[in-house]
Amino acid sequence: MDADVLIICPCGLDLEATRKEYNKLLEQDWFRGMAERASAIALVDGNQMFNRSGPRLVECTEWLVMLLHDRPDFEPAGFPWERMK
Repeated sequence: MDADVLIICPCGLDLEATRKEYNKLLEQDWFRGMAERASAIALVDGNQMFNRSGPRLVECTEWLVMLLHDRPDFEPAGFPWERMK
């Protein structure tokens, strides 16, 4: 089964470091194939947003709704992410 949407948000890495890791992953055949078949790829500052419990998890949920359901009105202001595809 292929992933439809890839969200890359490693623990301990900001958005710039996540981008570097994403580029390293693209060097791997298994990941590159999966990325080519995905309909969307998003990089997120996981250290700041997804990997810590607390109020930011509400913003993460809103962001997920925005990304997965094409609802730009749900995107939290200043959410640290970038679309790769």
